[in-house]
Amino acid sequence: MTVNIVEIFYSIQGEGKYLGSPMVFVRLAGCDVGCAWCDTDHALREELSTEEAVQRIQSLALPGSFVSLTGGEPLLQADALKVMLPVLKEAGMRIFLETNGILYQAFSAVRPWIDAVSMDLKLPSSTLCRSFWAEHREMLDMARGMDLFVKAVITAGTLKDDVQYAAELIASVDHRIPLYLQPNTAELNDGSLERCREFLPLCLEFLRDVRIVPQVHRLLGIH
Repeated sequence: MTVNIVEIFYSIQGEGKYLGSPMVFVRLAGCDVGCAWCDTDHALREELSTEEAVQRIQSLALPGSFVSLTGGEPLLQADALKVMLPVLKEAGMRIFLETNGILYQAFSAVRPWIDAVSMDLKLPSSTLCRSFWAEHREMLDMARGMDLFVKAVITAGTLKDDVQYAAELIASVDHRIPLYLQPNTAELNDGSLERCREFLPLCLEFLRDVRIVPQVHRLLGIH
């Protein structure tokens, strides 16, 4: 079996709960959304066998370190992940899934090998795409009880109603799930940070743990 890869590299996590943690990043090709603010190249660069991909990951990983499955959308290649993840877990690695929170059926197939989940919540006024509220609810239900946090990108045009609906949706599953408001890096000085500051107290009406965390790796110029 093969897996479509953009790149595999070692760096530090630049977003969310595990900010600053060393990880091997496995960027898988392909995405099923197309957010207006997306700054990530997810075009196919290599088609590797699952064995080759595992060997490359193992060559970069530190003992007990996280392997971040990112993209694109990793769950588009759940069949390949079902082959790779048991091997990586057997080697003592922890699996960190970064997902757009839409492909909940694919998530159920790989859930047994996932240690932590960073779930994007796609606000339609941020992405300029359709809403995915129903899919997000299914994903949150499936990941409930895991090491789970939610990340929402906030742009200068993000609507208050979207943010409130998102906070209420998360709280309806578990009000203890952390929410990270991530200001759109391209608009940090043009409204996205101020919008995060505006939305923070609103979200705290529904959720226990809400934080504003930018893309630190972008600010530092780290890959």
